[in-house]
Amino acid sequence: MSNESVFTVVPDAFAYGGSAVAALPDGIRCFIPFAIPGEPVRITVVSRRKRFAIGKTESPVTPSSLREIPPCPLFREGICPGCVYQHVDYATECEWKQKQFERFMVHSGLIEKTEPFVPAPERYFWRNKITFSIFREGDRFLAGYTGFDNRTLFPAEQCMLAEKELGAFIREQLADSEFRNGFPEGYSRAVFRRITGNGCLFVIPADRNKLLTDSIPGHGSFRVPAGSFFQINRQAAGLLLTEFQKWVKELEPDLFAELYCGSGIFSAAAFHAGVNRVAGIELDPAAVKAARINLSGADARFFSGDAANFFQSRILSSGKRPLLFVDPPRTGLSPETINGIIAGKSSRLIYVSCGPDTLSRDLGKLTCSGWRVLRTQAFDLFPATMHFESMTLLERG
Repeated sequence: MSNESVFTVVPDAFAYGGSAVAALPDGIRCFIPFAIPGEPVRITVVSRRKRFAIGKTESPVTPSSLREIPPCPLFREGICPGCVYQHVDYATECEWKQKQFERFMVHSGLIEKTEPFVPAPERYFWRNKITFSIFREGDRFLAGYTGFDNRTLFPAEQCMLAEKELGAFIREQLADSEFRNGFPEGYSRAVFRRITGNGCLFVIPADRNKLLTDSIPGHGSFRVPAGSFFQINRQAAGLLLTEFQKWVKELEPDLFAELYCGSGIFSAAAFHAGVNRVAGIELDPAAVKAARINLSGADARFFSGDAANFFQSRILSSGKRPLLFVDPPRTGLSPETINGIIAGKSSRLIYVSCGPDTLSRDLGKLTCSGWRVLRTQAFDLFPATMHFESMTLLERG
């Protein structure tokens, strides 16, 4: 078979990542962006590996009833890799994200059943932070995202994911010649945020540790550094925090210990759910400062450092019913942190994850060391994209 071939196939699933998947005549599974399960589609195989292939959608043979006209021109033109589900309705997106989550959790034997999937309140205009790549050369100025090849920069001032106020602010800034001329020659980055208490802003390095006031619906306001992490989908994050508080109330821990605590959002939610003592650790000193302010009226202690070092603290052994909480980056827990959890004295753990693949990997290591998964649920904090969040409760023994 040639390296580039044309076939008509019928995909049978959306893989994690958003591509539809179909079997080629020789049995190799082919990943096809912009295709839909159950829809016969004509494709060109553009890349073949030993165990899989990559296909390019040429045209649907018989368009699926699920197919929709994507609202974003960048998606329609196949330019932007950010969104992957705009060509189907939101119910279909949620259905397949739940199936993908079940594949990582149920099919791998970690748990028999997952909780129902929680959709986002809004599919578009939810993102409160946008990071653009910038290229400037003389009078030439380009601001936007990087394409599928990880090299090509394309303008994206009309991003469908940005909150409407933030999108308007970005377009206004980029149209200002003085603003554009403030960037150095060559490549750089621009971070734009909408903070509920401070409005829209362009984050400059000198102000990244400046404390601002943001909020999550139903859970109050928080101090957060301008350059630090905060939930980028406030409405959906509010649903996650509400469910989190229900779990905490059922567990009734004496101590809530949070790794990767950021500005202490989950610690604050645990405190308001009735936990008397909270503690956390975070690499970002500015975020630790914010966490101390956010929990200033509580019995709370926050430390700046690596999460794995937290297990050396006597705090984790001081509560009768300690609840350990982790919300790591998409790369998951480090081996040192997993070893700390296994060797530590905590018997209950809540793991919030934005990467089901690394979550499944980490849970596999924990369950092989005496932990078991009690419940798990996925939340769509990143609608239209390949990503989603999840929350899992584990118990030792």
